[in-house]
Amino acid sequence: MDPRDEMIIIQEVVGGRKSRIKEKSPRTGKRKIKEHEPNIKCSHGLENSSSNPKAKGSKQCKVAELSFDDISVFHNKFKTLCKIDQDKLLIKFMTITSPKRRVVNTEFKYSFRKTDGQKIIPVCASSFQGITGFSKDRLSLLANRFYSTGQSPRENRGGNTAGKNHENLTIAVKNDIKLYKCRESHYTRGKSSRGYLPPELSVKKMWTNFCEKRNNLGLLETCSLSKYKHIFYRYFNLSFRTPHTDSCSTCKIGLFQIKAETDLVKKNELRTQYRLHKLRADKFYKIMKDDNPEVIKICFDLQQNQPLPKLSVSEVFYTRQVWLYNLCVMIHSKTQEIKDISFYTWLETQLSRGCNQVASVLLDFLFNLEKNPPLMPRPPFICFLILVPVRTRIAL
Repeated sequence: MDPRDEMIIIQEVVGGRKSRIKEKSPRTGKRKIKEHEPNIKCSHGLENSSSNPKAKGSKQCKVAELSFDDISVFHNKFKTLCKIDQDKLLIKFMTITSPKRRVVNTEFKYSFRKTDGQKIIPVCASSFQGITGFSKDRLSLLANRFYSTGQSPRENRGGNTAGKNHENLTIAVKNDIKLYKCRESHYTRGKSSRGYLPPELSVKKMWTNFCEKRNNLGLLETCSLSKYKHIFYRYFNLSFRTPHTDSCSTCKIGLFQIKAETDLVKKNELRTQYRLHKLRADKFYKIMKDDNPEVIKICFDLQQNQPLPKLSVSEVFYTRQVWLYNLCVMIHSKTQEIKDISFYTWLETQLSRGCNQVASVLLDFLFNLEKNPPLMPRPPFICFLILVPVRTRIAL
């Protein structure tokens, strides 16, 4: 990790990571009722009832006394109600009694009220099912449940379907995510609200560590990966940093040696050396942040080479291109200004890139700085350039 970045404590954010959250459409409280036209499925009480086989033995059904207005008023009112109100209305028009003989099924009687509200007309099951649009099983289930419990129908669908420890598990996942440390992005001029976790982590690795910790503590209840992801993106504005492409070779070699070493004593020594190297780097960057008016801090970086010409044509991509070298030199300060930054560019056909070219650039920058000193009062300084040959060895 780059020691220049400061660690930030992870906190919950209202709205979470909005780019990964899919807003769901709100659910309506009423059930979508299928359109149904009232239909009388029997001919009880009609003049030609003798020719209808359904009319035999059903003297109690007087559906013929119901007018079209009676059925329409009931149907128009019935279809505007929700499921619970429909069940309550159906219970009013159903008479449920215990069987008089030793049979399993309960006896049901159906009736309708005329528009005037004074006369109740008994009907058969077929007509009642045709007018209401409900099946025989739906009406039987409603009647048996009311007969056994004696309570008014209530809504059992939806609601909080999670387990009893759902909230406790959610809090445990949030606390586990807060144990990690993130860093703020330094690629923006404003203050970024998103935190960036180390690149070696992922949501799946964090979930695996969470489950292992719960199992080691003897807590058998763990969450699924989808639940962990939902909490991660819903309550936190976090992401993962991309792997470093220009990292310190000493850090990489130290990490590889620690990973490959099997002797515990030598491994602890390598860890101590690696930790000392990181502390030295932190100390260096702390010194760079100190504001001393008697010291001028200069930073230089040989940036990424750029090919010329840079085109998307395949012939140009596969032909030999000329590299453009770019060396940036700047004065390090809290208030960064354009005049404190200088760029030195040259082509590979002019000069190569090496210590001599970098030293000449720094010498030119210091000479120009002495001729045109900054606005802040500083004492005169003397420039020394010492070139020390450095030999590096990387074991593959």
